[in-house]
Amino acid sequence: MTTEPRAVLCGQCHRMVLVALSDLHPPCFRNVEEQADCPEIQEIRGASEERPLLMMCTALARSLAEELDRLEVEAVDRGGVWLVACRVPGGAHMTYAPGQARGQAAIWDHAGRAGLASRFRDAADEVERRTPRRLPRAGRPAPILALAVVGAAVVAGAAGWWFLTRQPAPVAIQAPAAEAADNAPTATETASVTAPAIQPLVATRPASEIAVPVTAAQAMPAVDAPASGTAPPPEPAAAPDMVSLPGGSFAMGSNLDPSEMPIHTVSIKPFAISRFPVTVRAWKQCVAAKSCFLVPTGEDDAPVSDLSFDDAQQFVAWLSQATHMKLRLPSEAEWEYAARGGTRTTYWWGDDLRPGMADCKGCNGSHDARRPAKVGDLEPNPFGLYAMGGGVAQWVADCWHKSYQGAAVDGSAWIEAGCIARVIRSGSWRNDPSDIRPASRDHYDGRVRYPTHGLRIARSL
Repeated sequence: MTTEPRAVLCGQCHRMVLVALSDLHPPCFRNVEEQADCPEIQEIRGASEERPLLMMCTALARSLAEELDRLEVEAVDRGGVWLVACRVPGGAHMTYAPGQARGQAAIWDHAGRAGLASRFRDAADEVERRTPRRLPRAGRPAPILALAVVGAAVVAGAAGWWFLTRQPAPVAIQAPAAEAADNAPTATETASVTAPAIQPLVATRPASEIAVPVTAAQAMPAVDAPASGTAPPPEPAAAPDMVSLPGGSFAMGSNLDPSEMPIHTVSIKPFAISRFPVTVRAWKQCVAAKSCFLVPTGEDDAPVSDLSFDDAQQFVAWLSQATHMKLRLPSEAEWEYAARGGTRTTYWWGDDLRPGMADCKGCNGSHDARRPAKVGDLEPNPFGLYAMGGGVAQWVADCWHKSYQGAAVDGSAWIEAGCIARVIRSGSWRNDPSDIRPASRDHYDGRVRYPTHGLRIARSL
């Protein structure tokens, strides 16, 4: 079974609601809490407690249908790799390998959107038509290929002088990103290829993207050097802009929400945290290195969003290796300590909301409900950190717990093996002012992407 969430703006209550989409059942509310808050569901429950709740209200179903009617699906070239792109005009887009696109088609079939499903399948077919076939590995030629090699040898013997005096043109065969690692020749296979006209399989990258070092397991075969000389070495990933914070103690939590209780004293060791949330520009470097697979949207200096906890961990692992720095997600305690900036008020600037201090719904007169503000657009807190409240919600390392009862007091992350729900901090540009307080907490399934979720990174000192 394939199930995924989709955030839909309900046309009746004007809330962003998560809809569960599946290849086994029609769309429905994903979260019980959002079902319970729906006026139409409340009315149904009031009329009859026997009615099932696994459904969508009429307005939400209509909003989903209108959104799907606007989707554009097509085959696109992403740096030499053909993928299926699905986009909302003027909004975000997602890309899929052909197999993933066919999975989406199955979901839309069960959502009653046969036309959209057909467009996904057609685009998948187009991608496969434009993708070169995989070559057999050296040392294990297919029977037909073996016969072709014998025939080629006969022809080469008859016209050897012409081939010996002719400079062969390099052959670069592009492979889909999902297959590139399987196509990469091993050391033994490379040694067995001696004909000068045969080049290794490569996946080309746009010249504008910055190449970064990757691990041996992630490495791709080298791209052919230009005819004029040797290809320049890849540029290392830029070290993140981080602020070093001294250790200290602070009162963590508040009495405004049960999840923020009890208030307790936590001792924090010195650590560094990134000045800004991770940007689209930095994420593109990870994509260029074939270590991150979500293609980001938005301007380069906007915070990257629509991330799962797993995506965030993937980025941190790549950046640690690329910069030779031991990076990680901050713990929840470290995040709150940094967000407070040494203050004890409701917000770092005081107890009352002040226009222009944060990017959230109701925080700023120039607020754009469609996207987060660019990093650095608003004021930093006393520690010199930006967007520690509003902007994009930020994953931290901790597993979710309903309260601080039993929490560690040394600032370390509170983690259990196999936990699925992970802590999100900061609120987002779509949240209310109460959600951007330093003490405010939220959680989400760490395996699932959501449009408002991003990250920032930390490092022990």
